[in-house]
Amino acid sequence: MFVVSLDEVKSRTGKFVEVGPLAFSMWKLREKPPDAHKMYGFTRLALQLNEMEGNLCPSDSRFRPDLRLMEHGQVEEAGREKHRLEEKQRAAKRSREAKKQPWKPRWFVAQFDLDTNSTVHRYIGGYWRAKRKEDFTDIPDIY
Repeated sequence: MFVVSLDEVKSRTGKFVEVGPLAFSMWKLREKPPDAHKMYGFTRLALQLNEMEGNLCPSDSRFRPDLRLMEHGQVEEAGREKHRLEEKQRAAKRSREAKKQPWKPRWFVAQFDLDTNSTVHRYIGGYWRAKRKEDFTDIPDIY
C-alpha cells in the first residue's frame, strides 16, 4: 500500500475529503444561471446541449417535440406529445414486424462486451460523413 501525506479540504457538501499532493482539479462546477430554478436547475452547459445547430439529422433528439414543449414549460402538452410519439413508435414497430423487417440501427452495431458482461452498441461510422455532405436520406420520420 502506498501512503502519501494528505491535506484535508472541504468539499461542496461541507464534508472533509482527503486530497493527495499530486491531486488536481479536472472539473469545477460553475455557477448556475440566475433563473436556473425555472429550468430544472440545469447548468448553463446542460442548457446549451439541447440548442439547435446547423444540419442536424432529422432523427436528432433535439427535434423531439415533447422535449421542446417541456423546455417552454408546457408540461401537460409535453405529456400528450410524448404519448403520441410512443404510439407512433409502437405502430412503426407493428408495421416492421408484419413485414418481417427487423430493426437495424444505422450507425451502430450491437455486440457483447466481455468486460461489462452486457450488450453494448459500437459506432460503425457514417454519421459524420452524412452530416458533412448534408445527406440524411432514408431517415425514418420518428417525430
